[in-house]
Amino acid sequence: MSRYSDSFIALCSDLKHHVLAGNFEAAVSVTQSMGMIHDSGKIDLPAYRDLLRTLYEPILKDQEYRFTAGYVRRTWEVLALKNPNRFQMSLSKELIFTNRIQWGLYAVLALLGARSNWHQRFKNILEFKKLQKRS
Repeated sequence: MSRYSDSFIALCSDLKHHVLAGNFEAAVSVTQSMGMIHDSGKIDLPAYRDLLRTLYEPILKDQEYRFTAGYVRRTWEVLALKNPNRFQMSLSKELIFTNRIQWGLYAVLALLGARSNWHQRFKNILEFKKLQKRS
């Protein structure tokens, strides 16, 4: 993979907006558009909500969050080891690449004990992206 497609970036942005807003039903719809979920009727929605909440935990609350090795381990468990939906979902090469970057970054942040209000940082990035689209 040499670069992300514009449609993938737009769908990822939509997914993050829905997760931040707590609109998990819309997040499922976006995930279907990304080709991750083939039949939403077969998805365990509470488990999918838990998965999204865990993956986006650092940015969900408007407060300081500290990355830890325990958090990185939980992300792997909820996505791969304890995910009842793992056989109902598939990952594109873009998502696999993104997940590898995410776990690598999270592991480094955990080693550093990085703390910040990641919600505000992420919110600022999303607002900047909205302004770029308007121009």
